[in-house]
Amino acid sequence: MATAGDDNLAQRIRRVTDVAQEPHQYLLPICGYEKLPLVPLEIAIEELVNFLPNIQSFAYVAKQRCEEPADGLTQDESAAIMLYSMGWEPLDECLYFVLNSTLRSPDRRKLNPWLLYLRLFLNGLFRLPSITRTIYRGVKLNLSKSYIMGKTVVWWGFSSCTTSLNVLQSEQFLGKRGTRTMFHIECESGKDIRNHSFFPSEDEILLLAATQFKVIGCLDQGDLHIIQLKETQPPHPLLQPVSIVTLPNNQPSTMPTLSASKKTHTSPQSTVAASKPTPPVKNMTPSLVKVSAPTSSPPQYHNHELERIIADNKDSSELRLLSKKLTDEDMEIVAYYALRNNQTLLTLNLGQNHIGYKGAQYMADVLRHNKTLKDISLDENNIGDEGVKHLADALRNNQTLTKLDLTLNEIGENRAKYLAEALRDNKTLKNLKVSSNKIGGKGAQYLIEVSQQNQALKELNLQGNEIGDAGIRLVSNALRNNTTLTSLSLYSNQIGDQGIQHLANVLRDNATLLTLSLGENHIRDKGAQYMADVLQHNKTLEKIEVSRNHIGDEGVKHLADALRNNQTLAQLNLDYNEIGGNGAKYLAEALRNNKTLTYLNLRDNKIGDTGAQHLNALKLNNKHLAVYF
Repeated sequence: MATAGDDNLAQRIRRVTDVAQEPHQYLLPICGYEKLPLVPLEIAIEELVNFLPNIQSFAYVAKQRCEEPADGLTQDESAAIMLYSMGWEPLDECLYFVLNSTLRSPDRRKLNPWLLYLRLFLNGLFRLPSITRTIYRGVKLNLSKSYIMGKTVVWWGFSSCTTSLNVLQSEQFLGKRGTRTMFHIECESGKDIRNHSFFPSEDEILLLAATQFKVIGCLDQGDLHIIQLKETQPPHPLLQPVSIVTLPNNQPSTMPTLSASKKTHTSPQSTVAASKPTPPVKNMTPSLVKVSAPTSSPPQYHNHELERIIADNKDSSELRLLSKKLTDEDMEIVAYYALRNNQTLLTLNLGQNHIGYKGAQYMADVLRHNKTLKDISLDENNIGDEGVKHLADALRNNQTLTKLDLTLNEIGENRAKYLAEALRDNKTLKNLKVSSNKIGGKGAQYLIEVSQQNQALKELNLQGNEIGDAGIRLVSNALRNNTTLTSLSLYSNQIGDQGIQHLANVLRDNATLLTLSLGENHIRDKGAQYMADVLQHNKTLEKIEVSRNHIGDEGVKHLADALRNNQTLAQLNLDYNEIGGNGAKYLAEALRNNKTLTYLNLRDNKIGDTGAQHLNALKLNNKHLAVYF
């Protein structure tokens, strides 16, 4: 019969070894709690009861054990940490297990019931000093293939680690026999939670959710695989920080409506639309539909949650309204409260909403007058051809915008032409993304041709636009005299060898393009031969991606021969092709003395053991080159 001690040990082992559940992909940032009020633990967990039916009993125990909390934390903050450290059966009703599973899910809407708890939990954790030291974690599996030297990874769940290598190697954890992966982690922001853990004798260091690492070492010792990780900071936070505030100990919440009415809170992450009241019919006056001058007077329609988010960010240089279920009516609010007379906002992210063509018209009116916005994301908003027309008209005179994302907006060939014509007059836009639309080869041609007149436009993303071989002929003709574009993405455009031939004929002599993406097309060995010819003559290309194609050993042989003499290419991505051991050998021999290529990606090919030997030898002989396979 299992004892309580056995159960506690089992729960601790699960927390330390659940690293195998990490998704190994970049998910949306974790946010939505940072602007919520700090409330007592009892209120913070109210919305969790539906799927964690016993949580209130465990929270009660945690509060009683934290009457005199350490480290200057409040009773509620300390109890929130202790509640996380507890474990109970069944696992799918246990807080730490369900929370981490939710954090690892790509559907950020699942976090909504957790936001008040996360606000309290993180408030306590951020008040604890950060630990900089080596810590350990492991699992009885071989995870080495998911942790490649030089790769950046993110652990999206909260990660329990130990400071003792002996603990990890004990028989209760990994032991010293059988298949194992051990992580040696150089952490910078770990939190020592022993003073707040249900098991204070454990030397547990907790890493925050969404901690990013770089793989700096890999060692295989038979069945033991050692992965060395170093914590790194992303350029923008993946876990939104909180403003540290204190909820007085043993006092009721300052937000009585939350506890009295047990209202569902609104999430700044994804539930804005759910929080706004449906306006009565009598308030739907014609002025709300007419959008010729949306910023002239305050909107009659209200979305209080949206207005609060805007107010909280009134002095910020960035406003993120990603996935807020915003409609065209909400865009009138954004235009009036966030953008009218605003002189600090530089970046506006409105991606993955439902603003439609009317919302785009509100945005266009802003662009005609705003003098500060530099970066706007309108991806996945169904603005369609009519919405693009409004935006294009505004871009003719805008003198500040440098980056515009119109991904997934049902834009057709004709409106691509309209956009191109507008860009003839625009002198500031540097980066345009129109991926996953329906512009086709003709629309792509219009946009590339206009970059010849618009000397500012340097980066053009045409990914997923059904260009095909016939369309790439038009694209190639447009590129023939282009002297401005430095980055071009033709990823996922149904381009085959014939299309690559047309493109290669032009790229041989192109003197400005630095980055070219041709991933996820239909390129085979013949197409690789055409690209090799480009590498023999082109003197400027620095980065080429041809991942997810059908290039085999014969095609790689042509590329390898070209790389013997090429002196400009620094990065080559060939992952997810059909390259075998012979192809690996060709590349290893050709790159032995190459001093310019610094990155070669051959993951998910058919390299085999023999090919791996050649590539490992290459890594030893060419210290400038990072090879991944």
